[in-house]
Amino acid sequence: MQGIDKNSKNSTRMSLLLVPAITIGLSLLGYQTYVWVAGETFNGFSFDIGRLWSTDVKPEEKFDQIEKDIFNTKIKDEEFPITSLELDEVIPPSLQPKKTETINQVFEQDLITNTATNKKITSTLDRINYIDVNPLINNDLHAKYIHRLKSESLIFPDMVPKQGKLYWGINFSPAFSYRVFDIDINKVNGAAEDQNRIYTTGLTEEKRNTFDKAITSYSFGVDFGKQISEKFNIYSGVHIAGYGEQILVSAANEHDPNYCYAEFHNRKPAYEAAESASNPNNVPYTNQYKYIEIPLGVQYTISKFDKAKIAIDLGAYYQKVYQVNALLYDFETDYYYWFNERDIIIKDKGIGISTGVSLIQNLTERIELTFNPYLKFNLNSTFSDSYSVQQNQYSTGVRVGVRQQIF
Repeated sequence: MQGIDKNSKNSTRMSLLLVPAITIGLSLLGYQTYVWVAGETFNGFSFDIGRLWSTDVKPEEKFDQIEKDIFNTKIKDEEFPITSLELDEVIPPSLQPKKTETINQVFEQDLITNTATNKKITSTLDRINYIDVNPLINNDLHAKYIHRLKSESLIFPDMVPKQGKLYWGINFSPAFSYRVFDIDINKVNGAAEDQNRIYTTGLTEEKRNTFDKAITSYSFGVDFGKQISEKFNIYSGVHIAGYGEQILVSAANEHDPNYCYAEFHNRKPAYEAAESASNPNNVPYTNQYKYIEIPLGVQYTISKFDKAKIAIDLGAYYQKVYQVNALLYDFETDYYYWFNERDIIIKDKGIGISTGVSLIQNLTERIELTFNPYLKFNLNSTFSDSYSVQQNQYSTGVRVGVRQQIF
């Protein structure tokens, strides 16, 4: 109990010290709040009740503000457009613009000033009627430039072609080559023909035409020609030409009993015939036949231009074989055998025909560039009469050449 009483006395003493301190702190806080809200100290504090409705705006300015508020309210409430006359009736005289006349006067003054300035500037300028560019073009440098362009042209514009009595040239031609294939059943043992179909124990003509493909070949050589008339000339030359076809074969099975006894023109089999085009053991082989050819033909000009002409070629050629690398099929043994140009089964000589169109362009007075799409067909078979296959080679391509007219 004594402890509690002692604590009460101490609490009373502390209260006497804390209460005045708290009161002073709250008063200071209230004074700072008043200064922050009212913006003034206690010196301007007044208990006059009219101060609650007091204002710093003068009565005339307050009246004008009321009229503006009424005017703005009226405009917002209108649901139709208001003309300028109606606005003049609504706006009090004190609110109507006073500076319109002044602004217009300033604008008119500026316009008058700019017009006078423009007239003054225009009067000091000389009128430009035209620009003479001839001195810029017709000068020595320009003339040298034009001369250089003409001198470096591939075909000189002022060049006049000259036709000679003779001409010579060189040519080269990429081409496609193939053959026409026929079987003489009278030379094949066991072959029979029924309703235009040939039956043999081995490859048929239809299967050979399915398996064999065309190849790319070439020709090149030297040409000679003589002008007979204005539109006709005859030509000849010496060419080397290639022909051939691609065949499909399979590796020969040396353990097959037929292989041991198979023989054709004293040769052993090199390959056997392909049974189907989808056999993975098939091997494509290219037969090649190369000839030395001497053409002889006539060229007729059908159209003539300033520096070019178009002509038709028609001729024939004599050929002599000089290289062969080919596999020939034997129908009796059903094998392929390898032959070259020295074997008697390869025909040594032959003839053919050719036709084409020549496009001739003059590069200089006597130098001509020629483009000659053509078709050649060998009239003789590639093989001798001892072989059962009649095969005529042909090729088509574009011969490109250069020739010179001789005096």
